[in-house]
Amino acid sequence: MRIAIDVVIANCTMTLDELNRLQHSQLKPVNDFVQSEVLLKSGNELIATGILVKVDEQFYVSIDQVNTLE
Repeated sequence: MRIAIDVVIANCTMTLDELNRLQHSQLKPVNDFVQSEVLLKSGNELIATGILVKVDEQFYVSIDQVNTLE
């Protein structure tokens, strides 16, 4: 069985006013996420955490911790 995994690479904060003014195609800045912590999730379930690394021109996730799935 195959499941979809989301790799969450960045978070940003904004005020409620900024959130209310979001528009299609608008760009929001995030901190530099290369070699930063990432979350691997399936739906709302946290599967693992790791570090995003770039080798040559390819991105990879180096797994640090795997959560026990129930």
